[in-house]
Amino acid sequence: MRKGGLITLRVQCVDKPPPHAKGDVQPHFYVLTDQQAVQLGHTLFKAAGQTAPDNKGRGLFARLFG
Repeated sequence: MRKGGLITLRVQCVDKPPPHAKGDVQPHFYVLTDQQAVQLGHTLFKAAGQTAPDNKGRGLFARLFG
């Protein structure tokens, strides 16, 4: 959720395998600046062994009809 130049990130964590009871889920809230959110995104792409999508070089028709 974005609010006033900051991004609020809600992460839900559990410490045991499924099935989970309602009380097993622990929410954590983080408030990030735009730059921190970008850095987190890049870190997650790297951790997953992926690269961020690059849509800048695609023309109008390629974006519309993919």
